[in-house]
Amino acid sequence: MKRSTSPSTSPSRARRQARLWLGAVGVATAATLATIPTASAATRPAPSVAHPATTPGSPNLSGAYTLSTGGQALEDPDWSFSGGVQLDTYALTGGNNQQWVLLPQTDGSYLIMNWSSSMCAVPVSTASGAAVVQTQCVGGAAQEWVFAQQVTGSYTITSMSSGQVLTTASSSNFAAVTQQVNTGAPLQQWLIKPAGPAVSGSHSLTTGGKALEDPNSSSAAGTALDTSSTNGGANQSWQFLPLPDGSDLLVNNASGLCADVSGGTSNQGATVDQWACVGSTNQRWSFSQLASGLYNISSARSGLLLTTASGADGSLVTQQGNRSLATQQWTIG
Repeated sequence: MKRSTSPSTSPSRARRQARLWLGAVGVATAATLATIPTASAATRPAPSVAHPATTPGSPNLSGAYTLSTGGQALEDPDWSFSGGVQLDTYALTGGNNQQWVLLPQTDGSYLIMNWSSSMCAVPVSTASGAAVVQTQCVGGAAQEWVFAQQVTGSYTITSMSSGQVLTTASSSNFAAVTQQVNTGAPLQQWLIKPAGPAVSGSHSLTTGGKALEDPNSSSAAGTALDTSSTNGGANQSWQFLPLPDGSDLLVNNASGLCADVSGGTSNQGATVDQWACVGSTNQRWSFSQLASGLYNISSARSGLLLTTASGADGSLVTQQGNRSLATQQWTIG
């Protein structure tokens, strides 16, 4: 029976609890689940470390997508917000629990974040047959996946930590998703179709003729952003990564890191730095166009505005309350 696309009319979660918690591979031990990284609001993860080069043919993906195989879509079952719930595949419904935001990492891999739960896909271990569950997005090899396009146009999706590929058990509804050795089987081949807004590409962000930048093209996470005279460099170019909620991640084209409110704080005056892209609300930015055609850019977490300190080169960028200042009004180039 086809399900509704809204959580309120989805099947009873209790009726499927045994299957959701690790399905075909059995119940995971608490010790195994404890190895999956977690983070508190006060603690940010370290950025991703370097990994071997990605598979030739790995695409430049960004945005929101449905991932399907055998006519069935990868999903967060029953719109669950619980960590540790095993992912499954189900007939395409158009629900946001079947939409996935691909968050680019500096090594060419991606985090796979569910739009509904805002949690990321991760195998519970490196073993063949390990269940793929959702848990809080923190980055690192355990949550990173490499997409390699095949001659058919479909993709294999390989775990960076295990080298095994995302696999569904069957083409039936509620099929459990695991990682398996790549055999080239059809249920290891995934079609990727846009589910959210179109990718808007790379842009500069300027205020008073000064560009938001990663100073000195630093590749270090935690580097405070500033504004300086425009130079046309990659460190002043930002990839807009639209999310289905209408906000954007801003990925610097020199460092591959995201504009980020330091520490995830909602305090006025907090530094805006760059950090590994994990899709948290302190990395999401909303654009509001003013009558002048310029934009206020607000943090999705705090609601405060992206603000530069002055019109001088090297001025630090922070989040501040809206005071209608010229240094809070931006041009998208």
